[in-house]
Amino acid sequence: RRSKADLVKMMADFKCDVKTWSVDDPQMVTIDADTVVLTYKGMFDGACSGPDGSMKLPSPIRAASIYVRSGDKWQGVFHAENLIIDPKAPPPPPPAAGKKDAAKKEESKPADKPAGDANTEALAKVHQSGWEAWKAKDAKRFEEMATASLSIVDPMGRWIGTKADTIKHWTEMKCEGVTKVNVSDAVATALSPTVELLTLKGAADGTCEGQKNGDIYQSALYVKEGDAWKLAFMFEAPAM
Repeated sequence: RRSKADLVKMMADFKCDVKTWSVDDPQMVTIDADTVVLTYKGMFDGACSGPDGSMKLPSPIRAASIYVRSGDKWQGVFHAENLIIDPKAPPPPPPAAGKKDAAKKEESKPADKPAGDANTEALAKVHQSGWEAWKAKDAKRFEEMATASLSIVDPMGRWIGTKADTIKHWTEMKCEGVTKVNVSDAVATALSPTVELLTLKGAADGTCEGQKNGDIYQSALYVKEGDAWKLAFMFEAPAM
């Protein structure tokens, strides 16, 4: 998680040399009259340098931005990016950190988790039930807990744009040895009285699609329909 102040500082601290870039395949999902999600594919050829050295820009990426209407303006409230990965050829794990790297990481660790709002506990319980449904391949539970326009960006950078395709993806995923799932570190932030953004960490044991499961960061938009909070959009990122 990064605050607005952290993001502005990061942009100011980094100096970038971008030779070419493109933004393609834009997709927009309407959450309600005042909330939308925009996703797109980005391609970049360049590098940035900052306090921790120089880094080649990740490419290609799948990004997602959430915008809310404020008067006559649309303003960004969330942004995330995933490297688009071929599931059959995942990138190698990063090298083990040395003592100097570990010390630097400790010095630059993020601030304490922000306090969630009054709906955090309730939304975390709903989200935990979604993980339980994934473990049980319970399509009926997904139908009940999601809005009609459910869509996701998965950890591999894939955009899945319909409820039916999302449920199919979750219930037909080839997994083995999954015996326990868990959500933690949940923080809910109200975007409006009926729309909440829940950020958290989920985890599962076992393997899926030939890869060992572990921690995953999730950012989930929930919409209140009657008395129930329903999942409308989710961005998933590997906890690397």
